[in-house]
Amino acid sequence: MLNNVNEAIANYQKSIKLNPSKPESHYNLGNAFCIKQDFKNAASAYEKTLALDEKNGLAFYNLGNAYYMMNQPKQSIDPYKKCLKLNESSPECHFNLANAYLEIGESSKALHHFKQCLKYDKHNPDCFFNIGKILEKENNKDEAWKAYQKTLKYNPEHEKAKEKLSKLF
Repeated sequence: MLNNVNEAIANYQKSIKLNPSKPESHYNLGNAFCIKQDFKNAASAYEKTLALDEKNGLAFYNLGNAYYMMNQPKQSIDPYKKCLKLNESSPECHFNLANAYLEIGESSKALHHFKQCLKYDKHNPDCFFNIGKILEKENNKDEAWKAYQKTLKYNPEHEKAKEKLSKLF
């Protein structure tokens, strides 16, 4: 598969040389770099996409993901927010933005976006689990317990939720 990805990258780069103003080629190049886990080059390709098409919500989302995968959660926040301006109902983007906020210690913003994620994906066990962790950290054990219970309702095999519940009280 790696040979196919390398071939795709070479083809997208040729396409860009022939028509550098085509945002789709830059976007697809970014996706190919993501497959190779070359997030630095992926981010560069998504930034070029956005310079050509500032309304490409998926490019903002993927740019946020590339920054996040490079352990730069703070830098991922702005692209995620711009994605949400274009597509407010993206549960994946709310989830990723919440995780970025959580990593930089902004738990109230994280909580807000985990709840927004649930607005559009009502049965997401990972949202409930992360909400539980935030509430537990805030010493709101009753609400954390409810969140962990909902985690298990939608994913009965969620080991971390089972562990959290066993130690909560």
